[in-house]
Amino acid sequence: MSLAAEQVESTAGTLKGKVTSHDIITLTVSGTIDASDIDFINNSLTSLKHLDLSYATITAYQGEVLTNGRNYSADNTLPEFGLIGSRIETILLPKKLKCLSDGCLAASSITSITLPESVDSIGTGAFNGCSRLAEADLRLTQTTSLPTQVFKGCISLTDIELPPDTKQIADEAFMGCNSLAQIQIPASLQIIGNKAFNGCNTLNDINFTVNLHTIGDNVFTGTALETADMTACKSLNHIGNRAFSHCSRLETVMMPENLTSLGDGVFFNCNSLTNILMPATLTRLTPYMFKGTGISDAGHIIVEGIREIDDYALYGNTNITEAKLPGSINRLGDKALSGMVALTVLDVTGIQELPELGDDVFEGTAGEDVRLVTTVDMAPIFKTTPQWQDFDITIDENADAPAPGTDNIGSLKLRREGNTLWINAPRAIYSITVSDLNGRTTAHAAGHGDTTAAISTATVPGGIAIVTVRFDNATCANIKIIL
Repeated sequence: MSLAAEQVESTAGTLKGKVTSHDIITLTVSGTIDASDIDFINNSLTSLKHLDLSYATITAYQGEVLTNGRNYSADNTLPEFGLIGSRIETILLPKKLKCLSDGCLAASSITSITLPESVDSIGTGAFNGCSRLAEADLRLTQTTSLPTQVFKGCISLTDIELPPDTKQIADEAFMGCNSLAQIQIPASLQIIGNKAFNGCNTLNDINFTVNLHTIGDNVFTGTALETADMTACKSLNHIGNRAFSHCSRLETVMMPENLTSLGDGVFFNCNSLTNILMPATLTRLTPYMFKGTGISDAGHIIVEGIREIDDYALYGNTNITEAKLPGSINRLGDKALSGMVALTVLDVTGIQELPELGDDVFEGTAGEDVRLVTTVDMAPIFKTTPQWQDFDITIDENADAPAPGTDNIGSLKLRREGNTLWINAPRAIYSITVSDLNGRTTAHAAGHGDTTAAISTATVPGGIAIVTVRFDNATCANIKIIL
């Protein structure tokens, strides 16, 4: 007749001979055990549900190759893959245990785990695939890093207490923990690795602490976060590729002032994202950064100091009706502002030099029903430049522009003699163009490389006109005059 429970005092390597039945449900072990005893428990005691090793000590093992493919294990260490796939539901670990090796409890049936304070190391994937694990308490441990895939695929995990001195949550640590609704991050945390919380589709609450300096790639992809307030992260300097992508419930993002680097597609397909605080230190909207978001106020994202809006950065933002490009812009990438079907006004009054354009920058956005608002002196350039000229180009009379009869290089001088306009410049003149306020050219003359040049205004209608003087070094001056 088999016993439901047994209490055994063991000497390392002898447990097999001490257990009287292989059908026991509960086993309590004292004394010493080693990797061979763990191997016996996992492979022979297939009915075991409850294992108490709290009064046992695990000693080093060196001998024949065990089921886990190893012939060595250190003392005070739960061996690599030692209890992988075990049907054990509860386990009390040795009080002197120092290390949980790689995959030691992976895919087991444990429902809860509390690590003793002696533990200072946890191996890769230690609890990977423990689909019934609901609670894990690591508060007493001395470890400072949660390793790669440590709780990956723990689909029942709802409660996790992290070590108080945790500095790193490694790649895929909680990936696929789709019952984990919240987690309290200790102030010591510095790094969240790639895909650490990827696919945690009920995770809606996480605190971002002061020492955090790196958020890796795809960290929060597919989570249920509604707010990401990172303003306390004074050391945060990098957020990785697609870090918050496909967060369909994310509405508000606040980034710290010192942030300088954002990866591609950081907020890709966050269709509820409407509120965002951008730091002044950012100079680039990265590829796919805001593709498919719900942002309606472009002023929140295209802030002064942005120099580049990269490929597809704002592609498909269907809620933005008005946008302004700052004077700092020097490049717009492929389809950077494409598919913005609600756009009615694009303000470029701050632009004095045309930025570099990629392919199809405004595809599905530009058109005769979208006003491109510019200054008097830049209107002729926009009207004659591919892609820009597809807009309805209009002039803001109140925008900053040179006053009549003055110039924007300091010492340009104009003199009229009848229908001839003479221009004297501090450097060689390449050409002179006269345009009306709608950007239409009404007169043009070559400068022949001299510092003095003339142009006939006989065919120019009276009223306000723009004189554009181009120099041999490819710069230009724009002057508003009355003819």
